[in-house]
Order: sequence, then structure tokens, then C-alpha cells
Amino acid sequence: MGFLFENHELDLSRRELRRAGELVPLEPQVFDLLVYLIENRDRVVTKDDLIQSIWKGRIVSESALTTRINAVRKAVGDSGDSQRLIRTLPRRGFRFVGEVSQTSPAAAASAPALPLPDKPSIAVLSFTNMTGDPDNDYFGDGIAEDVITNLSRNPFLFVIARNSSFAYKGRPVEVRQIGRELGVRYVLEGSVQRAGSHVRITAQLIDAAAGGHMWAERYDRDLTDFFAVQDEITDSVATAIAPAIAQQERHQALRKSPESLSAWEAFHRGRWHVARMTVADFEAAKAFYRQAIALDPTLAPAYAALANTMLTEVTLFQTRGVPEAIAEALPLVHKAIAVDPKHAGGHINNGVALVMQGQCEAAVVEARRALSVDPNHAGAHLLLGNALCLSGRPREALEPIRSGLRHDPYTPQRYLARFHLVMAHYFLREYEDAVEVATELLRSYPNHPWADIWLAAALGQLGRLEEAGEALKKAMALKAFDSTVRRRPPYNRPEDHEHKLEGLRKAGWQG
Repeated sequence: MGFLFENHELDLSRRELRRAGELVPLEPQVFDLLVYLIENRDRVVTKDDLIQSIWKGRIVSESALTTRINAVRKAVGDSGDSQRLIRTLPRRGFRFVGEVSQTSPAAAASAPALPLPDKPSIAVLSFTNMTGDPDNDYFGDGIAEDVITNLSRNPFLFVIARNSSFAYKGRPVEVRQIGRELGVRYVLEGSVQRAGSHVRITAQLIDAAAGGHMWAERYDRDLTDFFAVQDEITDSVATAIAPAIAQQERHQALRKSPESLSAWEAFHRGRWHVARMTVADFEAAKAFYRQAIALDPTLAPAYAALANTMLTEVTLFQTRGVPEAIAEALPLVHKAIAVDPKHAGGHINNGVALVMQGQCEAAVVEARRALSVDPNHAGAHLLLGNALCLSGRPREALEPIRSGLRHDPYTPQRYLARFHLVMAHYFLREYEDAVEVATELLRSYPNHPWADIWLAAALGQLGRLEEAGEALKKAMALKAFDSTVRRRPPYNRPEDHEHKLEGLRKAGWQG
């Protein structure tokens, strides 16, 4: 049982909060406070209520209570100024005002396991930080991410993306359960310790179906040998889980290792900040990416990540205009491709920028280039599906969108991927399917900026006018309505845009 609000999922049984699929670390008391506010969202909760329920009647100072409320706000991306989700009513108390839907424990229990792919499949978990310092978490994440990158370039493997495999970070979950939920046969887990210039890395490969260990190794090395250890792990895993791979030409990592470890560290610190999904963390991430580039100008992933952060923040936070963001991001994208054409990130972000400019056919080409480099990259599959859908080939778009979701079931971009499925079904005039996917999407993301627009159009096409009118009313209240309806976005073909307007007019829109 749990609750869904905006792009958050609060799981009561696991005592976890996730934002766009990423685990949000919470102290137990902060978690309990959030649960209490949501469960009592139909009324104003007083200070006495909180002290009695959360602190069990103990004396609590005003500053301690304020600190805990602020911690809850931070966890859900709220702020004291906007009070979008948690409202303070002076001299009265607090109230959770966001739209909430409740998850069903029966539905969760009956969720089927994902089927195994037709080739060896693996999830690489974040390596556990054994230093005791949470500021070093990025190091274990970075090791696992590089192993994922190296393995995913092998066309003989099916590799789960980092967003989904990292969803289990800090959770006491059995390997068999991970295998069922991600639909993989093998799981790689490990740990990392650092002391000065020395690093100890352990790794073990587990057969998630049988539960047995297939291979394990411990590496005690100087940090100067750090990247060699990553390649050793990659080769050992590939050999252990797929002997046929070893018979092929020895697979070498196509990435170019940075010359200095500090550049690698700065890059992965940036990745860690991006996963926190706040404006301030995006700014911090950009600073770390720039630091990585200054330390190693040949580090292609840093250029691509910096460009992606600039493009993503426009979509998520509307911090500035799209043309301005594209103008700043494109030179970085081109630099990433020039430095390392075999790095998929450069091609993916070039494709994203092309879609944003309405050059969807060119984006299809870039997505295919990215997949030729990294056939397991979920982002490349999703980009291909989006670009195909917007370029007038919605039937072809369905497979890559679903493939992207299969490679990365917990991707933070799954709300975009499902939205692209809505559009594809609508363009195919499969309005019932469009309604079904849009409704499911809105259950998880009730404030999705575009789903209500397409839901209203699909319901209008089906003649379900009362439901269409309700969806239209909600859609017209969105900031996105004017920019995506009254003015045709550059990525929409004129005929597709008119098709959307036709459905909205049937729903009751007078434009």
C-alpha cells in the first residue's frame, strides 16, 4: 500500500519515497511525518497532533518541528515560498494540499515478473559505499555505472540501465526478487572502500534464478590502477555469464578513460546531483561537469552530460527559453561527438536537441547511430521511438519505446516514454489505447503537463463527451496548454497538430 502524488511514490510497506523512480533518502521520523500529513490531508494538522502522533507526546521545540517540516518539504521538492504541496496555515497548523492517489497492495502483489530476454541478461547494482561517509556514495555509483556502460556495448548481452538497477540502492532486497522485477538472469553487486591512495573493490556475480554465486573477486589496488580494475570486472563478468562471448573478439571498453581520477570523480559527482532532481542540484551538477572538462578535455561523457542537463532543466523547471538552452548545449554535444564518436551520449543529446527544433527525421538518424554504438542504451531506444512518432511513423515508434522501458523499467523518463505511447496510439487513431495509457500515466503523475491534453482529444474522438469535457477543463488550466495547442510546437507536423485540435474541438474546445 502507498500513495502517488506528482512524480513521487510513497511505499508504506517498504518505507520508501521515490521521485521519478529514484530513491529519496529519508530519516525515519521525516518519513513518518510525511505519511501522517498525507493520511490526514482532508484537514489541517495542528502542532499538537504532530507531537502526539510523531513524537508520542514528548516535548518538542518550535525550531525542531520547523526543521522536520522543512525536511519533508525538501524531500518532496516543495518550498516554503510556493508551498505547492504542504501549506502552512499561520497559528493553525499544516495541511498536505497536493493531489494524491492510493496504490493497491493487491495490485502490487499481483504484478507479473518481467520475462527473461532471449540473450544473457544482467543488472549491475550500485557498489556499496563502505567508507562510512555518505559523501563518497558517488564513488560506488561511478564504478557500477562504468561497468554498465562497458557491458552494454556488447551486443550479445541484455543490460538493464543504471536508473533501474540503482533503484535498489540502500534497500534490503533479495537478489531473486531483483531478478524477477527487472527480468534478468544475473545480478552483479559489489562494494568499495577507499583509504588515501588505496582502494579495495569487491564484486560478485549471482545467478538470480538459482540464487548461486557464479564468480567473485576482490581487488586491492592503488587508485592509479582504478580503471584497469573496472575493465577486469567487465571482462570477468562477460566471460562468466556468456562463454560464447569469450569466443568472439575480446570486447574492449569503447569509452576513453579520463587521464586523471579527479576528472572521473567530478563527472560522477555531477551525475549524483542530477539524480536529486532539483534546480539547485542541477546547478551543482553543471559546475562539476565543467570541472571534469577542465581537468580532462577528452572526457566525452562530461560534455554530453553537461548538454543533457541544460536541455533537461528547460523541460523540467522552465528556467529559461528553449532556444537559449539549445544554443548553449549544441556546441557541447558536437564536442562530445568529436572527442569520442563511439560514445552514445553525444548522439543521444544531439537527437534530443534536433527533436526540440522540429528536425525529427535527423533525430531518427542520430538515435540509430547511438544504438549502433550502445544497443542496450534505454535513452537511445526512447529517443528513436519519440522521433519516429513525431516524424509520422507512429507504428514503428511502438517497439523502440517499449524496448526502452524494458531496458530501464524505473527510468525517471518513464513518464515521457508513456506519454510518447499516448501520442503514438492517438496518431494511429487507436483512441481507446491512447485513453488507457493516458489514464494510467495520470494515476502515477497527476500533474503531468501534457497527458490531459491528449486524453481530452482521445475522449473527444471517441464521443465520450462528459469525460472529455472534464479532461479538457483540467488541460486548459495547465501552463502547457497555450504553448502546445494554441501555438504549434516545432516538433509537431502540421497534420498531426490539426489531428490533435480536431479531438480537442470534439471535446468542447472553442479555439
